[in-house]
Amino acid sequence: MRTIYKKDEKLMESKSLPVILHDLSDSIIDEVVSGKRSEKFEISEEKYVKHKISNFNYVKGITEFQTTPEYFTKEKWRWRDELEFEKKIETSKSFQATIEKIVKIYNVEETKAKSWVSKFVKKITNVCLDEINKDKVIELINLFISNLEENPRLWQPVVWIDGIWMETDSIKIRDNILIRKPESNDLEFESSYERLRNWPSAILEFEYREKFSRQVQNKIDSVIAALRLFKLGSIEKN
Repeated sequence: MRTIYKKDEKLMESKSLPVILHDLSDSIIDEVVSGKRSEKFEISEEKYVKHKISNFNYVKGITEFQTTPEYFTKEKWRWRDELEFEKKIETSKSFQATIEKIVKIYNVEETKAKSWVSKFVKKITNVCLDEINKDKVIELINLFISNLEENPRLWQPVVWIDGIWMETDSIKIRDNILIRKPESNDLEFESSYERLRNWPSAILEFEYREKFSRQVQNKIDSVIAALRLFKLGSIEKN
């Protein structure tokens, strides 16, 4: 038995980080599937509303439209004992192997690597609770590695603003910044039952390649500030 364990250790060491992360993700998915079979989850229903837009007309801002709320419920799965699940994952070979690989590649403290991997586990778990989504899992693995490498990623924020009236359908401020009229499908969003949202008079669309979300937020703020300098009105973000 001891010889087999050593072989398993050597096999883990030879695996690349993406493969180890896939192994860890598979073990999480297996635990989620097993937990549902053995009734380790409880199901709750959450109320949602979707605002259906009709008779939409844009003249110097949104002046005419009708909204009809459609109420519905979504099932949400939750662990009865989340701590038991976390302990089981953290004692798994794939979890430990992931930490060891990160420590070795990126020369960081084990506690820091464990914190990163624990957050990764939580994200994978959350996307698999209601429905197993392998594409989303792969996306999270790639994003996790990209963050470890501190590689820039593509951000495409959409910002609702108020205080600008659009005379044309859209204006390209730069190659990566567009301001446009809202359309009816922009306003048809799902939200939790109590949530309210202001309607925009214009929409800003961005494309930035940056390492961190704070850098993107700073660029958005600078564009908003620049628009205010041109005295286009009392411009606010929604």
